[in-house]
Amino acid sequence: MQTKDISVLHIFLTLNMGGMESVGVNLIYELQKKHIKNTVICLDEKGIFAEQLEQAGISVWCANRKKKSGFSLLRDLTSYIRSLDVDVVHTHNPAPNLWGAMAAFLAGVPLRVSTHHGINKPQLASRKRRWMSRFSSLFCHQEVTVSKALEIQLKKESLWLADGISTIYNGVDIRRFDPAIKSVLQRNDFGIDNDEIIIGSVARFSDDKDYTTLIHAFEKIRSQGVAAKLLLVGDGDMRSQIEEQAAKLNFSYDIIFLGQRTDITDLLFLFDIYVLSTHTEGVSISLLEAMAMQLPVVATAVGGNVEVIESDVSGLLSNASDVNSLTDHLMTLCTDKNRGTQISLAARDRVESIFSLDAMVSSYYHIYIQQNKEAT
Repeated sequence: MQTKDISVLHIFLTLNMGGMESVGVNLIYELQKKHIKNTVICLDEKGIFAEQLEQAGISVWCANRKKKSGFSLLRDLTSYIRSLDVDVVHTHNPAPNLWGAMAAFLAGVPLRVSTHHGINKPQLASRKRRWMSRFSSLFCHQEVTVSKALEIQLKKESLWLADGISTIYNGVDIRRFDPAIKSVLQRNDFGIDNDEIIIGSVARFSDDKDYTTLIHAFEKIRSQGVAAKLLLVGDGDMRSQIEEQAAKLNFSYDIIFLGQRTDITDLLFLFDIYVLSTHTEGVSISLLEAMAMQLPVVATAVGGNVEVIESDVSGLLSNASDVNSLTDHLMTLCTDKNRGTQISLAARDRVESIFSLDAMVSSYYHIYIQQNKEAT
């Protein structure tokens, strides 16, 4: 019988706005409801999600990794973790998995869990990143991946923990992302006419998200006479470069860059079609949110996307970096409303049955409870 509430320390690189960070924060909020005490460490900086956690009474400590040597970082992390006397340390992604798992081991934490939120193509991962992943596994009891594709990859590369690697799919709150909830936004807020199709994407502006292929596919459907607007939501290092590329296109005035937004639910309600044109992907939270909002979706057949989407049932899958393939799928959804409706209904059902927040939280809760008993 459990004699005390379990305490969990989560370690992230930062808690700036992003899909992985959103997963972690939602997990923490839901665990609080299950009477699990949560604390957080950010290795580099806190970020906007950290502010929200602190307002909810959850402690967030920044380790200021960039200002420290490896030895001093490990020393400070170990000391801080030991002072918390936690039952579980749960780390997220390579650097936290490495430094957090080592420090938790040295601090004598009974259960050490790490989650790998990406990367699915080994050739895209640097030698350093892959080495960090392998070495950190030596200090973990349980490793979690967010897709079966990543689980298979990790088991091939594991130094010793292959039996301790499993998949827990990312999940979204289907109560919050509900198509029945009306948006406070209107099409005319963005200068969009009622007869124009809104194609949208929510992602970080980075090379792996491949906005270049998306904007070229959009130009092609516009050149074929489709009245549409492309709304791109997000920010990142490559935003100015993508904006420059878009400005050179014939239909650049139909591409709207919205920057970082917090009203994603309202924006998704306005979208007619959702697109994810990535080179690589774990399990995309933005894709799941769009599917939960009952949108017809197009995504590239990479990583976890092929596990999230049943091809031609709950979404359409295009080839990565293939403008023609993406264009064809967008044209299908723009011109065949019945097909789009069928896909959108199946998309919502898919998320409800497999990718809900409740399912994700229950799986992590089970690991904490069961393996903590074994570890202690």
